[in-house]
Parts: sequence; C-alpha cells; structure tokens
Amino acid sequence: TGVGIGTSSPRAKTEVYDSSVSGAFVPTTLSTWRVLQVRNNIESNTGTAAGIALGGDGTSDTETAGIVGISSNSTGGVCELALLYASGNASKEGLRIDSSGNVGINNSSPGSYNSDGRNLVVGSGSGGQGLSIASGTSNYGTIYFADGTSGDALYRGAVLYNHASDFMRFDTAAGERMRLDSSGRLLVGTSSSKSAAGFASDLQIEGDGANSSMRLTRNSATGDPAYLVFSKSRGASVGSNTAVQDGDSLGRIRFAGADGTDHNSIAAQIEAKVDGTPGTNDMPGRLVFSTTADGSSSPTERVNISQSGKIGTFSNDDYVLYTDSATNSSAGAITLRAGATSISGGTATFVVRQNGNVENQNNSFSQISDVKLKENIVDANSQWEDLKAVQ
Repeated sequence: TGVGIGTSSPRAKTEVYDSSVSGAFVPTTLSTWRVLQVRNNIESNTGTAAGIALGGDGTSDTETAGIVGISSNSTGGVCELALLYASGNASKEGLRIDSSGNVGINNSSPGSYNSDGRNLVVGSGSGGQGLSIASGTSNYGTIYFADGTSGDALYRGAVLYNHASDFMRFDTAAGERMRLDSSGRLLVGTSSSKSAAGFASDLQIEGDGANSSMRLTRNSATGDPAYLVFSKSRGASVGSNTAVQDGDSLGRIRFAGADGTDHNSIAAQIEAKVDGTPGTNDMPGRLVFSTTADGSSSPTERVNISQSGKIGTFSNDDYVLYTDSATNSSAGAITLRAGATSISGGTATFVVRQNGNVENQNNSFSQISDVKLKENIVDANSQWEDLKAVQ
C-alpha cells in the first residue's frame, strides 16, 4: 500500500495526483503543471531555499542528493534551481540553473561569465576541468553552430571528430574548410592529404583560385618586415639544438607541377646550405638556385652564391661562369669554364683578373687591345690598287 494524495489508488509509496491538470504545458501557467509545491520563506530572503532530499543513510542530514529552489532576491518571484549530489559524507551542488536560464555544471554562478558564453558553464574555476563527448568507435562526435531550425541553418558551423579515421573537421558556411588528419597534417581547402615534390607536407593548402595561397603581413611603425623562417638542427628530437655541419641543407623552396600522374615532378628549387664550419653565433651559408631541364623530373644546380659572395652559374651547354670576390689583383674575378658537368667542374677557358688582365686557354696577355692604349696611330694607305693588280 501507499499514500495517495488526490487518488485512492496510489501507484507508488507516495503519489500526488491532480485530475484538473490536462492542458499542454505552459511554464507561465501554473495550472498546467503545478501538482506539488514545496516552499518556505524563500520569497522574502535572498539565498533561502526549499527542496526535496533524496537518499541518505537515515542517520545524517548532510549526505543526501536533492532538488533545491533558491531565492535570488528579497522581493520574491525569482528563483534558481540546484541539483545536489552526496560525496564524502556531505551534500554538494553539482548543477545550477540561474534566474536567467544559464546552466552551471560544478559551478554555482554561471551568470558571472561572459554574456556570449555563459548559457552553459562547465567547471569550478580551480584545478583541471573539462568536457567530454563520448561517441562510438566508428562515429562522429560533433558540436554544431546553428542559426535556424531547417536546412543548412542547422549546421552553419561545426567542429566534428571522426573516430573511425581519427580526424578533426572544421566547418563554416555549412561546408568543410579545414581538417586535421590522423597524422597531424593540417589540410586547408581539401579533405585528403596529397604528396607533392616528393612528400606529404604537414601544412597543405589547396583550392581552385588565387586564394590557394598564404599571406604574411606585419603592421608596425618600423622598417621591419614579416618573416618566413626555415631552421634545422642535427638533433633527433623536437626542441634540439644539435649543431648542423658544413654542406647541410637548411631549407628548400620547391616548385612542382602535375605531370598527368602526380605532383611529384620538381621544376625548380631554391635551397640554403651551410657553407663552412658553424660555431656559436656563426652560421656561414650559401644559396643554390636549381632548374629542371626538359625531359627530366629533378632539378640541377644553376646558380650558386657562396658565403663570401662568390657567384657561379652552370647551364646544360657545358659551361660555368664563376665570379670571385677576392681582393688579390691576380685572382680570377670572372672565370668561364668549359666541359663542365656541375657548377664547380670544367676547365678554365677565359679568365678576367681582379686587376683587369685577361687570359684565355691558349695564350696569356696583360691588356685588351684598346684604341685608348695605342700610340703613333696613322692612317693606312689604300690597298685597292694593289688588289686590282693581283692576277
């Protein structure tokens, strides 16, 4: 048997029944829902409460779960709702719905936070706090941003995690814009990683217009620019400072194109290399410019600027033009080499010295034949008559 209020046939130990409540639920119309009311002096004292205790061991009033209404002002009519749980021989507040409808989980004052983000506040404000979305192993965990209740207004923005393939997706304007795949590659404008110039980059930007690009802008009242920095160490772990060595490549910019099969064929390359022995605050370097010949898929070094400013060029016509910044007057300032297969190969065929003297492969002479250097110049007699006399 049970106790029935409003009914002679209670369905539980205690049942409160009101046969007059039959209309659709309207929050502001009490007759559509109020069947049982628990109250005390909460209408005239801020912070006073009335509630229903659930559970407990029967010997203590400090360790029960409960539902509690809490007065928010001293004039009545404003009430907050708290859900309590019991832990460690004490009742504790687990959830609060304030008088503005804001919800706090493990937080009793959600209305204290930013007005654009306090509808749901998770965490007490101390220690580690978090929110987990638990999904199936082959399903999505999703947060949607909606501005309507039909069509793509339901999902104009979204953050999705796919557990089957372990990628995170970011959507705007009801479409995917960016993806972080299971290998940690950031894909912008594409949903699948692609190899280009021989490897799949950690940052990939792809599209069908000029917006498939990247902009670096610095705004400051100085002459300083924005920077694009390439850096390398010989260490085997993130954060290493192990010194690089002479000849190590510090960074490459590669230009690749689709050849009908893939994007791995390289048309040109700019590379920075260590050009000497590095030391503390000492990093000698050279720049290498390479292009790919017709019929080939890999670039060949064409121009080299050394750490001392020397410039060398190489072409498939088997010659090298090399300039030297040496101050020695007998050193070669400009050298042309024939039979070259690389920028440092071939045989010197023509040399311009620092002092202006010129040498070729077969002869050596100290000055160029120049009218400004000649003396006793006279006009030559006409040889026309002599030519006519030849038989």
